[in-house]
Amino acid sequence: MAVGRIDAAPVPWCVVRRRQARHEEYSMQRRIVGLLKRHLPAGCFSTALENAPRSAISGLLARARGVRAGCPDWMFIWNGKIIFIELKSRVGIASAAQRKFRDELLAAGVRWWWLVRSARAFMVALRRSGVPLVDWERPGRLEKWEGPFADPHMRLPQHPDVAVYRAAARKRSRERQREREAARLAARRHETDFPTTPHGGAEAAFRS
Repeated sequence: MAVGRIDAAPVPWCVVRRRQARHEEYSMQRRIVGLLKRHLPAGCFSTALENAPRSAISGLLARARGVRAGCPDWMFIWNGKIIFIELKSRVGIASAAQRKFRDELLAAGVRWWWLVRSARAFMVALRRSGVPLVDWERPGRLEKWEGPFADPHMRLPQHPDVAVYRAAARKRSRERQREREAARLAARRHETDFPTTPHGGAEAAFRS
């Protein structure tokens, strides 16, 4: 007997967007590593900070070890100055945990925390923090959505793609609403065509 193929369930759009954003941030981080190798001055300490649990279990284990949610993606130390930089995709914004983490850092005396949406803005953030980049030429005018941004609580400029994504989300919402309404109408028609009775339900009513 031939076994029919079972089609996989469609992946929700929000999951697709998260995957795209993670891939974009990963590609940006790889590019930044190359830029730092060429332009970071000797004596400047730098490290990427890994804080992205791969599963709910790993997240629980990380919290049990004292790992905090919202940790920035990069940390630099230059002449005693500590700098944190949060990477985001073109449409990314800081989460509530990241905003809280940033506020606690500033309350503890950290002066430099940035959110950036491009590798160019990343390097500009370092330069604005006082790091003397070696053989680095400042890029042309940055787009407003790139950053760097010092305050994630403010309403930040958005990439033009955001409007496209939001329009698509509204369209999907309307389609789901129409599907739910069609399902409700079909259920009502079924109840009208096959009314239930106190003794046997719709099937008994149909036989009578």
